[in-house]
Amino acid sequence: GGLYCHCGNRGCAETLVSGWAIRAALGIDDAESLDAAIAARGDDPDVNAVLRRAGEALGTLMLNLHHTLNPAMLVLGGSLMHLGERLIEPALAYFEAHQNDLLRGTQRVPIKVIHDSTFTAARGAAAEVMAKAALEA
Repeated sequence: GGLYCHCGNRGCAETLVSGWAIRAALGIDDAESLDAAIAARGDDPDVNAVLRRAGEALGTLMLNLHHTLNPAMLVLGGSLMHLGERLIEPALAYFEAHQNDLLRGTQRVPIKVIHDSTFTAARGAAAEVMAKAALEA
């Protein structure tokens, strides 16, 4: 279920937390900078609600990754991190509140937020190579 995604499927994570989903929910034109458009609207309740919902969706995605892959750390990065605490705080709060619901354990997964989205994909690829090299050593 859910909204149609650009890929043609329905209900993808991108329909909940992505630049285009936030733009659509707030009526922001594709030619306009998302960061600037949101900053210009200040503390608008509609903006806060959309960013809170997107943040909670991001928190749910993080929780799903935690429960299915059990990573040693979660790293958040990319251009949406420029939207700041109105997006990040609901994601972190949701994850923190629910991360141990599955096993009721005490282990906490650290989260790193990278606000600089330069070379995000390259950084991730490099981290993966380094992790595999460490396992093979």
